[in-house]
Amino acid sequence: MSLQVNSMYNPHMTVNILSAFRKAVKSLLRLYKCRQQHAVRQIIVPSLDHDRLLKPEEIIFLICVEANRLEPQALLLCSSIRRYAGRYQNVPIVAVSPRPQLALSAESRKKLEALGVSYVSAPLNNTGSTYGTINRIVTGAWAEANLTQPYIVVLDTDMIFVSEPDFVRADAGVRPVDVKGSATAGNHDVLNQYWNRLCTIAGIKLSQLPMLETTVDQVAIRASYNGGFSVVKRDLGILQRTKDIFFASMQENLRPLAGSNMNVMASTGFVGTEASEWWGSSQAALSIAIWSTTSDVYVYDNRYNIPAHILVKPEIAWPLSLHAPPALLHIHYLAEPQYREQFHQVIQRLDCTQDVADWIEERLIEFDHHNNANVCLCTLAIHEPYRQRARVLCNDAPNLAWVVLTDEPADFSDLPVRAIAHRPTGPMAVDYLSRIPPTGENRGAAAYHDKRFALMGALEQHQTAIFLDADSRINCKPRLDTFPTGISVLPVVRRNIMEHLQTAGTWRLPAFVALAEHLTGSADILQEAHWCQESCIAITKDGREEKFFETWGCAAAFMQEREVFSGEGGCIGLAAAIAGWTVNYDAVTSFGATLVHEGGGPKDK
Repeated sequence: MSLQVNSMYNPHMTVNILSAFRKAVKSLLRLYKCRQQHAVRQIIVPSLDHDRLLKPEEIIFLICVEANRLEPQALLLCSSIRRYAGRYQNVPIVAVSPRPQLALSAESRKKLEALGVSYVSAPLNNTGSTYGTINRIVTGAWAEANLTQPYIVVLDTDMIFVSEPDFVRADAGVRPVDVKGSATAGNHDVLNQYWNRLCTIAGIKLSQLPMLETTVDQVAIRASYNGGFSVVKRDLGILQRTKDIFFASMQENLRPLAGSNMNVMASTGFVGTEASEWWGSSQAALSIAIWSTTSDVYVYDNRYNIPAHILVKPEIAWPLSLHAPPALLHIHYLAEPQYREQFHQVIQRLDCTQDVADWIEERLIEFDHHNNANVCLCTLAIHEPYRQRARVLCNDAPNLAWVVLTDEPADFSDLPVRAIAHRPTGPMAVDYLSRIPPTGENRGAAAYHDKRFALMGALEQHQTAIFLDADSRINCKPRLDTFPTGISVLPVVRRNIMEHLQTAGTWRLPAFVALAEHLTGSADILQEAHWCQESCIAITKDGREEKFFETWGCAAAFMQEREVFSGEGGCIGLAAAIAGWTVNYDAVTSFGATLVHEGGGPKDK
């Protein structure tokens, strides 16, 4: 007897099923890739042996802080340590201001003291360099010589702890850099020569630095570690060695990004092209100092030094451990008002707890308050038409600090402003209307050099002063963004002084050539110094403002003696260049968008 089977096999159906299966697999792969790109990836990290963890009494936190945007950042960081650092929440914190001219205000010192932070102001950075990261280098060397704890945790101020960290017992603990930047990828790399020279200074071969992968762009490089988070064994002298290597490279003017024409955006704002040429050099010095001292180097996992400012891009994935939350965020500039929404999105992406999200929101209110308290608006109001306009202007922003330089302080007695009595040192509007040839028609704009005294008055009690012409209006609630040290102006004119004078008011060129020669011995500076549009000027202290105002005063006297009552923007630009400032055209742009400038020359009513 035979059994006949009725086969259900259908080749066409099989083909369709296989095709559907392949499509399903492709869809799952696309979904997986999408989740990789738009969500935080999960990885498994081995649990640490608790015997390897440093005890709280063995470490001390070290940060740099100055009377600029680092000030509110430091308060935010120290508060996060006290709230979220777990077993390390009561560890001592030392905050150092390495440039005494930028020492903290008494109010900020009290706030740090309330957090149990020891504050030190000492003249450690006397370089005059615009590369602010030198502060961290010199402060680290100072800490090794003056602190007593066996381990130092060096932190950038633009960081926040969001859960308990695990500090591992090793000679050095580090995180790789996020992107290649100033690192070298090997012999073929144009930066290899720079790294070779630094290694020679340190007495080692470049090959002694192991290869690693950058955390974001995943490029294979010689070891380069983020300088904003490191844990070092104090008695090894790694931080002093970092200083020695860096300053030797500085003597040779070894700038890794020389000629790049970059303008790096740091947590304090754009740093300028000169500082940008040094960007990454401190991290190179640290990495080489470590490997020239020890091979006991622990690389922390992705819970630490999370580059929050990069994760605002949803396509950037960030792997996190399955069993542990993020510990330390490197927020850079995300605490500033214009980046808040992106900051909140990153907090959500990283699955921070609701308590962390709520706490950050609460602390950012204090961050804004500190920012507003650190900035003072000022104006020049000489004679009735300008006093009237200045009163209206001050009322446009009554909750901000104001300084009004005026010939009649009593006219402002009913307003919450600081009115400073002033007798003009140069021509004012009435003089242009009565005895000085009209401005305009290629004759230049009126020069009111006395506005420098308004800026100086505002800087007596504040870190940043913003000058506004009295015939301006603020048409909506002003947003006070990050103001870098030095001078910031509106990008109305983005040319050097020579270029501007060759196209606008050429009759002034001989006077400016004579002025440049008087100030510097050569007219070459006219090719380097930039014209500064003068209706909105922000000055933030860094210790060079005294030289700036002194030079501006000399320039004003020189021009007025020769009856050149025009070209104030050129005098300001020369003073900035001689003071060593790079003119910033970005920092006041958003604030400038809230302004309406009447203009139109001197007013008689």
